[in-house]
Amino acid sequence: MANIFVNGRNIEDNLDENITIGFLIDSLQLKQGMEDKFVTEISIDGSKVDFQNPDILDRVVAQNGEIHLRLLDGVEIAFESLDNSTHYFDVMCRKIDNIVLSLSQNSYNSANQDFLDLVEVIDLFIQLMTNIHRTFLERFKSVYVKSTGHKNLEIHLLSVLKGLLAAKERNDVIMISDLLEYELKENITQWKIKVIPEMKTLKNLLKN
Repeated sequence: MANIFVNGRNIEDNLDENITIGFLIDSLQLKQGMEDKFVTEISIDGSKVDFQNPDILDRVVAQNGEIHLRLLDGVEIAFESLDNSTHYFDVMCRKIDNIVLSLSQNSYNSANQDFLDLVEVIDLFIQLMTNIHRTFLERFKSVYVKSTGHKNLEIHLLSVLKGLLAAKERNDVIMISDLLEYELKENITQWKIKVIPEMKTLKNLLKN
């Protein structure tokens, strides 16, 4: 008999164990209070699995010992993304250091690859922050307003990115290094120490 846990709680529902894990997920999301929740993690018998893998979704529930599912709503996912955003900052800072060093050593191939990676990470970060902002607006409505500092950092980040792409097109190595070291790195630092902690304070509203 399979034991099924949702967010750490053992559910006692009389579920047909011959259903698939995919059907189980659909059934849980149709329950009252679960309609707006999404699966973010599945562990089967102590091991995390790719819950988007068709082989996992087609597996029959009865074939497993314990199934742990983690379901979060959009706001919970947004706050978790904020907690994990340090990964973006770490990667961006590492890429900046690598590019500046490579350029100083005339290692242009290495610098070019890291530059492409950096632009991709910046783009992903901008998309992430846009999605979180949209989620907070929907949930917290008039309570949540972007601070002036937040808006200014967004504008500055886009301006720096535009400047970097223009400098790259001109092969202006000095401008690229200056923008990376003195503009982008400072912008990233301000996101990390000011904007992200500021946005995290909204979590207190969930307790009210």
